[in-house]
Amino acid sequence: MINIVFKNLKRLFLQGWTFLICILSFSILVQNAHAEFRIGWKNQVDIANFAQFDKKHQKISRESIVWQNYNDDFKALHDLATNQVDIVPVDMIKFLSVVTVGLQGRIIAIDRQYGEESALVVKNQSHISNPQDLTGKIIAVPYMTSSYYSLLRYLEHYNIAPEKIHIVNMQLGEIKKAWQQNKIDGTYSEDIVEQPFVKDGNILVNSAQLAKWGYPTYQVWVVMDNTISDQPFWMQSFVEKVLENINYFKRDQPQLISHSEQIVQLSKLLNQSPEQVKETLKQQKYLDKTQQVLVMSRFLHKELEEIALFMKIQRIIPNMLPDYLIYVYDSFVKDAKCD
Repeated sequence: MINIVFKNLKRLFLQGWTFLICILSFSILVQNAHAEFRIGWKNQVDIANFAQFDKKHQKISRESIVWQNYNDDFKALHDLATNQVDIVPVDMIKFLSVVTVGLQGRIIAIDRQYGEESALVVKNQSHISNPQDLTGKIIAVPYMTSSYYSLLRYLEHYNIAPEKIHIVNMQLGEIKKAWQQNKIDGTYSEDIVEQPFVKDGNILVNSAQLAKWGYPTYQVWVVMDNTISDQPFWMQSFVEKVLENINYFKRDQPQLISHSEQIVQLSKLLNQSPEQVKETLKQQKYLDKTQQVLVMSRFLHKELEEIALFMKIQRIIPNMLPDYLIYVYDSFVKDAKCD
């Protein structure tokens, strides 16, 4: 059954992206007629969203910044390819899946590394205390995500065939509902603090642990290849702002309080309590300039290749690319001037 699901998923995925690649050659020839820089953002706790509240950063090169909200990474990547947005934060697995079928996108910075906030959580009433207890259980996860990849790596680590688990494709809203209705035994999900999972569940593993095993995953900032040459000043400024916010967060994290101005603003933006925002931030992992330079210049392209090989073996993607180095552009991070 799982192979049938994979085949249907691949067919729909490739059909949609084949159409996108056909129009891509036209869209990249269109000159930027807009008078603003358009940044994608997600409804999730992320210190990159602090930039939305920074009035000093709302003007760059005499042009304004427009923030565009996305709840779907594939929609964000589609809009990026069709020149409807300039830069987006996306899950690296989704990015990998679309460059596999031709998208000329580039990673120019790392938003964050998935850590303790992303985890495999199982319901207490399902009596799952070790990996072997997962056999025959229903585990929900969004396909083509770092959560999905991490779940498969976890099963591989303990020599458990995915076919022994009932892995079902659900989005976060569906997972939350299914959890509350006792229709699933567990889930590998992001931002578990703000969900009901930890209240009556047990964490088997999180993405921080998987990174220690050699399987790190990231949310990354992606632009189109032509945008790097068309808008280098703005791209450099944006990356510096991202790294500046990371430095601020890492420096002040021990003193981070739920009623600080930025946390209050972010909680209002996301319609969460300041306490939830603070707790999620504490579990997230952000990389500073030195760490990003190391990852992007030496490891990220190799990790993309390893993930692609794993996903090809699992029959999740149809093929691998000959080179993944070209999809990582580290110059903006290397040249960044930030405190």
